[in-house]
Amino acid sequence: MIYEQYYPFEVLRLGYEDSELEPNIGRYTAFFHFNEHYLPALEKLNAMVLAEPVLQNSTLEQLAQNPDKDVARAAASVFGHELYFKSLAPKASEPSARLRDSLKRQFGSVEKFLEAIKENAAKVYGSGYTWVCEDCCGGLFIMSTPDHTLPDGENIRPVYADRKSVV
Repeated sequence: MIYEQYYPFEVLRLGYEDSELEPNIGRYTAFFHFNEHYLPALEKLNAMVLAEPVLQNSTLEQLAQNPDKDVARAAASVFGHELYFKSLAPKASEPSARLRDSLKRQFGSVEKFLEAIKENAAKVYGSGYTWVCEDCCGGLFIMSTPDHTLPDGENIRPVYADRKSVV
């Protein structure tokens, strides 16, 4: 999982081919985000952490909150892209009973949740992420962040990321 990763950060192995995400996500979009956004950020992050051994005992998530904005941006980019890619699947599937119940509780239905996340993502201007986060009580909520930043706050754990990028 994305949480609890430490240096050196390894390339995420996808369980699908770019073309398998069509028609929902075009193969060129998937290829571009993996090869032109994710991989360079991963390479840059590993180089920065190698140069600063004190950072090597920090998790990827902790590095995304680092005061050094270059480290934070690279780590958040890696974190967000990995969660995004792990959230994708070539074939649609139904949510688990637990997730379906949680979505019904928080949003009224799975369909209303999907509408809410699409609506939220459509409001992201330029580059950014729309996240589904879990709060300390297990409740789900949707939020967006600009560029390469993670949701900030105590007891907030991103569980899904949808990437929007102006390329």
